Formats: sequence, C-alpha cells, structure tokens
Amino acid sequence: MKIAYVITGKFEKEGGVEKKIYYQIKEWTKNGNEVKLFCFTKYGLNSLFESLDTEVISFRNYLELATNPFLIKKILNWKPDIIYFRQQRFTLPFYIMFHEC
Repeated sequence: MKIAYVITGKFEKEGGVEKKIYYQIKEWTKNGNEVKLFCFTKYGLNSLFESLDTEVISFRNYLELATNPFLIKKILNWKPDIIYFRQQRFTLPFYIMFHEC
C-alpha cells in the first residue's frame, strides 16, 4: 500500500513530533508499505528525516499554500492509496485533492 504522509510547518529540530513522524513511517515501512513524507515548509528539515523518502514542497507564505492547487499535484502524481495528514490546515487545495481521490 502506498501511504502519503503529509505535514506542514517547521520541522528543523528533532523534537517529539518529529520523532513520532519518523517512527510511524518506519513502522509502516517495516510492515510492507511504501511511505513517502511530503513536507510543506518554508524552513529546512531535521537530520532525522534524511533517511526517509521525503519530498519538500516549499511555499512563500500561507496564503500561497491555501490557494495554490499546484502544490498538491506532487502528492496526487505519486498516486497514494492513503493520504495521512498531520498538523495540516484544511485548505481549498486539500479539499480539491480529497475530491479528486
């Protein structure tokens, strides 16, 4: 099964949330799933995510994230079976993505 793990925010440090994301992806992968981390951020990523299949999707501001459906196309083009959201604002582009899936 292909799982897209979608996160938005600042993930530069290795805190509890980052460790939870990392270990959740490791467990899903260990159970035979193909998992890709899609990180919507204006910042860098911590070193914990370097060993994961990660795609950073940069945006200039939250207005662009909320109104630009082309940012979402990277997830849809990967063709996941499941899209797992963590700390994600529900915006028009994400509504469109749900509608298309």
